Order: sequence, then structure tokens, then C-alpha cells
Amino acid sequence: MNRTPNAEQLSELLAQQDDAGAHHVLWIDVNGEVHLSALPKTQTPLGFEETQSDMRLRCESFGPGNAYTGRAAAADKDYVTSLFKRLVTC
Repeated sequence: MNRTPNAEQLSELLAQQDDAGAHHVLWIDVNGEVHLSALPKTQTPLGFEETQSDMRLRCESFGPGNAYTGRAAAADKDYVTSLFKRLVTC
């Protein structure tokens, strides 16, 4: 996502991930860029946070298999809108 983010960009970011593949962390770096990262199986969300020196804020991690990421999540306009609103008001 860029400096003028919109819900469609967030939807595209969600669609790029495999919901069943891993836990995911939605986070914002010090420059305001939004990232969605799959966690390695051996890493916790807190451990991930400790490795990202440019992390400004992170959302609660998304557990695998709950349709929080992936194509199904990206297609759910209500979910994407709600998540987007949470991001821009942080």
C-alpha cells in the first residue's frame, strides 16, 4: 500500500497470502507503509516484532484457516472495509 492507501489496496494485499499457510501479521513501518507478512512456523508474533526494527505498529496476528487473509478475505468487502478503517485510525 502507498502513502494514500485505500481499501482496494488492502484487499490486494490480503489476496496475495495463503490463509491456510501460516499465521500472518499486518503491520505498518516507520514510513507509513502497510505490510502483511507470513510468519515462519518457528516464530511468534512478538518474535517477529523484535526482528522488524522499522515496525511502528502491528495488528493482532491472523491465525491460519480463519479466512483473515487470502482470496476469501479479500473478496469480503465488509471485512476489508472494517480492517481498513482500523488501520487508518491507529
